[in-house]
Amino acid sequence: GWHAPALASAAEIAATLVRCGLVIAADRDLTGELRPRTLRRIARLEAVNRLLHRLAPTAALEALLDSYRGGLALERLYRASLMRYRLILAERPP
Repeated sequence: GWHAPALASAAEIAATLVRCGLVIAADRDLTGELRPRTLRRIARLEAVNRLLHRLAPTAALEALLDSYRGGLALERLYRASLMRYRLILAERPP
C-alpha cells in the first residue's frame, strides 16, 4: 500500500546514504517531467474512489483504493508545488 510514515528532504536522504557508506551517483529533480491531472479531474477521481471504497467487498480492494487515493493526494501536492519528485541513486564505492 501507499504509506509514508515520515518525509525527508533530499539532503537528509543523501546524508543518510553517505553515512551508510554509499556514494551518490546521481541526484535529479524529476518534478518537471510529471504531468499531474487537473484539479477538477483529481476531485472527480477522489469522489469515485470514496464511493468504491464504501462498496469494496474485501480488505485487499480497500487497500488498493487507499493506495490510489494516496497517489491522487500526491498529484494535488505536485500541482500546489508542495512536493518534489526526485531520483537519488547511490552505489557502493569501488
